Amino acid sequence: MNIESPSTAFVNYTFTVNITASACSIAGIEFRLSFNNTLLNAVKVEEGQFLKDAGSTLTIPSNITQSINNTAGEIRLGSALIGSATACGNGTIASITFKAVSPGNATLDLHDVIVVDNNFDIVNITLYDAIVVIEGDADGDGIMDYVDNCPGIYNPDQNDTDSDGVGDSCDNCPFVYNPDQNDTSGNGIGDACECIDLDDDGYGLCPNCGIQNNCTHDGNDCDDNDSLTYPDAPETCSNNKDDDCDGQTDEGYLTLEADLHIVGSGNHPGSTKEPITGMEVKVFNKSEGSCAHNIGVSWQHYEDIWNNCTEQRSCITNSSGMCRMDVSNGDYIVIGKYVENSIIIYPGVSAGALACNEEMYKYLQVIKKANGEFVPAKYTKKNGSVLLIIEPEYILWDNQTELYPFVFESLGDWNVTVMVSPPEGFVADHDNLSEEVNTEVEAVQFYITDIGSDWVPTEMTYEITHNGKKEEMKTKIGVAMSKELAEKKGLDEKEEREKRGFKELKVFE
Repeated sequence: MNIESPSTAFVNYTFTVNITASACSIAGIEFRLSFNNTLLNAVKVEEGQFLKDAGSTLTIPSNITQSINNTAGEIRLGSALIGSATACGNGTIASITFKAVSPGNATLDLHDVIVVDNNFDIVNITLYDAIVVIEGDADGDGIMDYVDNCPGIYNPDQNDTDSDGVGDSCDNCPFVYNPDQNDTSGNGIGDACECIDLDDDGYGLCPNCGIQNNCTHDGNDCDDNDSLTYPDAPETCSNNKDDDCDGQTDEGYLTLEADLHIVGSGNHPGSTKEPITGMEVKVFNKSEGSCAHNIGVSWQHYEDIWNNCTEQRSCITNSSGMCRMDVSNGDYIVIGKYVENSIIIYPGVSAGALACNEEMYKYLQVIKKANGEFVPAKYTKKNGSVLLIIEPEYILWDNQTELYPFVFESLGDWNVTVMVSPPEGFVADHDNLSEEVNTEVEAVQFYITDIGSDWVPTEMTYEITHNGKKEEMKTKIGVAMSKELAEKKGLDEKEEREKRGFKELKVFE
């Protein structure tokens, strides 16, 4: 008797095993088939045609499903011809359906076999066992091991960038074709993409290897003859070397936080803050003789600087509205490009002189006013505990009355009084507004009306009190005008600028 079975099966799938015989003068057969019930479960048993083709049969048990005992891992079945008929030839005694439940080598053991003729004499017959290899999903990524390009590592995407049959998740050279995965050094990097490391600092000379992206873990050493120079190495100041291989020399570190302040209506409006995500930020050199310096470093020219000067570094704000850059020591202006539907504005902040290894934290601020307009904002930071005073960089005039919002954020208890001194021809609804700020966000807002105006910046005075100490601070809010309002008033931007000798008025298209 023989067991006909597949050589391989797969977890959670079924397969069929046939118990077959090749003999003559057979009137009855009884057998037991043992199996590993941790790997297999028997699902169904059906009587084969070997005896049935010779005549009517009866089975033991009569209910053939009772032949299955998955608890014991055994099938026991008997079948006999009724009367004096006998079977002769090749045929199937029984067909058994199994379900694979776990990976492993499942042995099917045929034993306690009794074969008789119609005189109930024993017929000698040779027995054969079988082994079925059960393939599973060892890493649980939903890909069967036999087709999984990383059978021991979870990688449902099955990415294989270099098409060598080994998935990126377990390829020791994911960008270089190397199906053999040879790794003579045993360092986890395949021979096909091993880097040259002359100074033994753990970082090789990728550009000299001649294979794109071949240094998966330890490449891109910008000086392979200096063991103190490698990616992310500590930056040593005043040595004029790019110690950390980032293209910058003697750099400091600039962290930007971009915030949108949404201000309601009224003189004491509510104000909420949310991060500005996905905003492009650029750092420009503003030292004497630079492109930005020659254009003019003021809010009126941030757009011109953005479009005409080459940035030193750039980044995109993350989900928290933050980004961090390392920049060579120097004097910089930081500008963001804030896009809201068809509106584009350019908030900016001076980074001043950034020194080697200095950590600098700056804010880029935008205010959304109650009328839906967006304006770039500037800020002043007061220490003791911390107070941020956030005010418009400029107000874009499009109507007879405009909103002038001011936002305060604090750690600790502060009192702020804001006094407004509009230019001649402007009238504010209040001379001053005060707010108590105690580890929270507060805002005040003036309504200023144009009654025949002199288009110059609005002067602001702050009285700030903290821990019994009072100080005064003065600032100016720039003035801009929509093209429609300028035409309505008959103002010429160039003439207005020349008349004042300073570019105080800007007309927006």
